[in-house]
Amino acid sequence: MLIALLGILNTAFAVTFYLKRLSTVKAQKAIVFTYLEPADAVVFGYFFLMQKPTFSKDYRRFAHIFRRLPRSI
Repeated sequence: MLIALLGILNTAFAVTFYLKRLSTVKAQKAIVFTYLEPADAVVFGYFFLMQKPTFSKDYRRFAHIFRRLPRSI
C-alpha cells in the first residue's frame, strides 16, 4: 500500500510539474520537448536503472501505419 501511494504521489507531482513548466514556453519549443521525452526515458533508464533497450522484431504489426502515410512526406 505504501509503495502504491508513493508511486501515485511521485507520478502526480512529476506530471504536474512537467505540465506547469511546459505551459511557460512557446509552442515551438514545447513540441521539441514532447518529442524528446521518449528518448530521454530510454537514456535515463539505461544509465540510472541499468536497463538495456530492446527493439521489437515484429514490425509487421505497425506496417499498416506506414502504408497509410502520404508519399510526399
